[in-house]
Amino acid sequence: MKKLLALFLIIASISLAKAQIEPKPLADWEFHAGYKLSGNAGNLPGPQPKVPSSRFQYFKSLGEPLVFYDQFPTERKTDLLETSALPTGPFAIEMWLLNHVNMPVGVQLSAASKSQPDDISWMLGYFEKEAIVVLEGETITTKLPKGWKKYWNHLVVNYDGSQVVLYSNGKEIIRTATTNKLNYPEDVKVELAGYFSNEPYMEIANLVKRLKVYDHCLAPHQIETQFESLQKMVISGALSSEPLHFNAGPYLHYATPTTINLTWETNRFSTGVVKYGSTLPLQQQVKDDTASYIHTVTLENLEPGTPYYYEVQVEGENDSIIQSGILTFKTPKKDAPVTSFCVLGDTESRPFVNFQLGQMIWEERPEFVLHLGDMTDGGQEDHKFEWNEEFFTGMTPLASRIPFFPVPGNGEDDLFWYKRYHKLPAPEAYYKFSYGPVDFFMVNSNDKKDLQPGSEQYKWLEVALSRSTARWKIIAHHHCPVS
Repeated sequence: MKKLLALFLIIASISLAKAQIEPKPLADWEFHAGYKLSGNAGNLPGPQPKVPSSRFQYFKSLGEPLVFYDQFPTERKTDLLETSALPTGPFAIEMWLLNHVNMPVGVQLSAASKSQPDDISWMLGYFEKEAIVVLEGETITTKLPKGWKKYWNHLVVNYDGSQVVLYSNGKEIIRTATTNKLNYPEDVKVELAGYFSNEPYMEIANLVKRLKVYDHCLAPHQIETQFESLQKMVISGALSSEPLHFNAGPYLHYATPTTINLTWETNRFSTGVVKYGSTLPLQQQVKDDTASYIHTVTLENLEPGTPYYYEVQVEGENDSIIQSGILTFKTPKKDAPVTSFCVLGDTESRPFVNFQLGQMIWEERPEFVLHLGDMTDGGQEDHKFEWNEEFFTGMTPLASRIPFFPVPGNGEDDLFWYKRYHKLPAPEAYYKFSYGPVDFFMVNSNDKKDLQPGSEQYKWLEVALSRSTARWKIIAHHHCPVS
């Protein structure tokens, strides 16, 4: 019995030790597109992950570019690691990717000669669902299996001195023996380069979410653990490993002359307070003391046609606090004879395009944005990341200052997150609002049967139209009305 107990304690100690040992990287970089509008609207809500860059980035030559899959780089970051820190023996590279575009794009991290970029000591690259590993002149390429949740891929390459092993999403996919040893050129540089000529405005941060370099190999169980940890972040909607941050919003929607709805989401349970007022310093506030991830508050008793300042302050566990910074909005005028608005739709999958649109819309200063659906490509319950990584990443700079009025598209699917990120008049999937001289009838066109005579939505629309006395009547929906 004592021997069994001793054996159990030894096994338990080994298991605990394995669970507690975290692989320490030489470098650990996170990427998040820090989109911000121009001028006084250039503040970002809450803390942002530090973008990896060299202290020499602005006054040191980047060296000759590496042509990768017949493309020149569109974005380059060099000298990310000091020469003295480069691994000289076994090493590993870990890359966490989100590819939700249908055009060929790629990225590579390499240690190579600055003057002769094809003199590569090591590289891990990705291009159009293919992985490429280079070690001292030896090249390995392989098509990657289907991504996790379609679009995510966790790549890890190990080199132990005698073989190269590539893992995809926690599973070994290729192993090859090698006699090559690391031998860095005198003018070696570490470069991270993006190849996005097929996707204008795309950045490295839109494809690579996390990148690590180790001076040792990772054990299979460590690779699985790393992958599981990143999966949990994606499932929760977290944009980074920051202890507390906004991963959605602040997001203005459904404004009336005297009210406006405001939603935000954090990666941890938190409470919040919105301070607001027509002048600074802010004198009014509304609290949300319920600990939650997603918070929605309604600012009430506002003055019509009035510019307002506001700030969201969030408190998480261990008294951690983050703030959105000062943002603005304007309430609609009451009975205004005119109104201006922008119409937007299909903001799915490309936050870098959404941000460009947001910049142009902001320059026009419309009173609100009418969104015609497909805010996401498939943002149902198990694809939450499409809201956090794509829709809110690209649209928050605009949507934190100008209110949105959406209708669901087929991309909103089960409306699970659509309803959680919006507070709209019941039944939310369809509703009516007025702005200036216009009545808007927001229709859910996803269910064809619900648009046939006799259906609930059909009857609602018929009654709502008959009661409208507005000069202009606009019906908004996602699908084409004629097939």
